[in-house]
Amino acid sequence: MKNKNQSDVVGSVCAVYGRTSAETDDAFSVSSQIDAGLAYAHQNGFVVPEGYVFREDFTGKALERPEYNRIRELIRARRIAALIIYATDRFARKVGVSDILLDELLQYGVQLHIVAWNSYVRSVPEDRLRFNFEMTFSDFERSKIVERTVRGKIKKLKEGYLLGCTRAPYGYTMIGTRKRSHLAVVDEQAEIVQEIFHRYVVEGAGTFVIARNLTGRAIPSPGNLRAREQSAETNVRMKYEPGWNPSGIYEILKREVYAGRYPTTIRGETIYISVPAIVSEELWEGARTRLREGKSTSRRNTIHDYLMARRLRCANCNRALSVHFGLGELRYYKCGSRATSRRAPHCGLPYLPIEPIDKVAWEFTKELLLTPARLYQAWKDEEDRRQQANA
Repeated sequence: MKNKNQSDVVGSVCAVYGRTSAETDDAFSVSSQIDAGLAYAHQNGFVVPEGYVFREDFTGKALERPEYNRIRELIRARRIAALIIYATDRFARKVGVSDILLDELLQYGVQLHIVAWNSYVRSVPEDRLRFNFEMTFSDFERSKIVERTVRGKIKKLKEGYLLGCTRAPYGYTMIGTRKRSHLAVVDEQAEIVQEIFHRYVVEGAGTFVIARNLTGRAIPSPGNLRAREQSAETNVRMKYEPGWNPSGIYEILKREVYAGRYPTTIRGETIYISVPAIVSEELWEGARTRLREGKSTSRRNTIHDYLMARRLRCANCNRALSVHFGLGELRYYKCGSRATSRRAPHCGLPYLPIEPIDKVAWEFTKELLLTPARLYQAWKDEEDRRQQANA
């Protein structure tokens, strides 16, 4: 007499699925899961074709997984009669996800065989109860694993150590082991950081001026250094944007790490790690104040303060001219083009002082308002051009 594993499935095609994730240190168990699944298939008369063994390295709480999605395609195409897993927690780690996946298997007539059960999940209340009970405990176990992991990370951060996947900011390098590492100052880069803060806060230079000065002196930017490191590791020349750019200067100016505080956020809690400071607290606060003032007077908030902002066009590349904040109270209209590639070089249009240009524009506007006939004629000419273009 055949047992329930062998009824109507002898010689049927099946798939074997093994899974692990970063939530638990059980990467070694995937091979043992696969071996146990293949042995189960052989013992119960299943056929496992080449390419029907799937090794997953993804969290079980997600419905969409790279390898299991391939199994779902086989299920929907009705190319397998059974799916073999080692245990319920290898199938999923969340009750809702497991219910959806199991219902999908039953809908297409695919049996879910569990090696630890030495059987498959029948569509009867007793098997569903056992399956749901194990999945509920698996979900609880996963939550406890995540809780312990987060608690360990928080303890590690409060002791002054950084997480292993952290990239050292410009001006620092990571020293120590992967599990216990901290930041140390790189003297050459620290001098550049100090210069950036000094020029921005004390001298009042803008980010564009600072970036252009550093690029002209051929000082490697953070992007240059990362590209060189990757090239050395992979022996492949990496493409990168040459020189410094204003956004890179801005990123340095707004980071608290240079004042001796490295913020890390875990599950909504921000923890500050004490690191060697590169600039003084006063200098960092000065940069923060100026950045805040610059943001409050940005173009989108003061679009009406500058009459011709975004209205003038560059004579060389036809780009709209924006407002540039120079030293002190100086303001300029400048072209927005950048030398990002050989195909789109910088147009070379010089900076245009705002005051004389706006003065001429206001005088022209005043003349139009005081001479209605001229204003009407200008409108009529523009309307005629528009109608001709439409025609």
